[in-house]
Amino acid sequence: MEIIGIDVGGTKTTFIGFEFKKGILRKEWEERIKTSHLSFSEWFSLISEKAKSKKIALSMPGFLENGVVKNSPNFKELEGKRIKRWLKKITPSFIVENDANCFAYAEAIVGKGKGKEGIIAGWIFGTGVGGGLVLKKKGMALLLSEKTEFGSFYVGVEEDLFLKHSKRAREIKRKYGFLTLEGVASGKVREELGKNFSKVKGLVEKAIINSFYNVQLTVSPSLHVIGGGFGKALGKEFFKRIEKQVKKKYKIGKPNFSIELFSIRDDAGVIGAVLLFLAKNNKKIKKVRLD
Repeated sequence: MEIIGIDVGGTKTTFIGFEFKKGILRKEWEERIKTSHLSFSEWFSLISEKAKSKKIALSMPGFLENGVVKNSPNFKELEGKRIKRWLKKITPSFIVENDANCFAYAEAIVGKGKGKEGIIAGWIFGTGVGGGLVLKKKGMALLLSEKTEFGSFYVGVEEDLFLKHSKRAREIKRKYGFLTLEGVASGKVREELGKNFSKVKGLVEKAIINSFYNVQLTVSPSLHVIGGGFGKALGKEFFKRIEKQVKKKYKIGKPNFSIELFSIRDDAGVIGAVLLFLAKNNKKIKKVRLD
């Protein structure tokens, strides 16, 4: 079985061909094409050219709401499109999933969560902020929500400096009426803050602590995995400090969880989408070969 994994990024679209045979998923080829300048029709023509009549696993920014793509900051051309209707023109066999959910699923199955059970939370601190939750139990893995919008959490920090220096923060304030985690701790806001980031780093840390604490209280993940360029830049020591501070917020009991950086270096979104495609089609995976 040949599956084309596709990941839509802010500047490029990644295509990876996989072969699934006798329980083994093997990476066969890859191609990365700059697509930030394309219209939706041009982008879709490219998808059709590369993957027509193939099995498709698409990882994309944004979520489907009543069949319509919502909140796709990395590729605005997707917003408002009924992407499943378009894909049906190419192939009857496909899956579409949010990129943060795909990241979480990949890390849960073949990354940091490999061999572990319980709820695993995947967090992406990239251009935006997103996340996904995966339940692993007795060899099964279930994506808990198709719309886990970690980036929309209320964070309760002083807003003035963010609003003064970041256009993205102002957009989020207008949308929600308050600053969310994405309006404080995303790579886009960090970029717009520039040298002023040092003045708000403590507020960013507080916002992330509050967000992790809320997720931990609500669903009690045993593991949080951090991805995204901004997450990587903040670094291992930063998130170990976050872990320590979240645990200190508990008044009763000692929570048992860890926060770790990603282990899948490249293309976790594509890998997660393909793994979800196989799970949807009841295919049992014995081994994944990515080299």
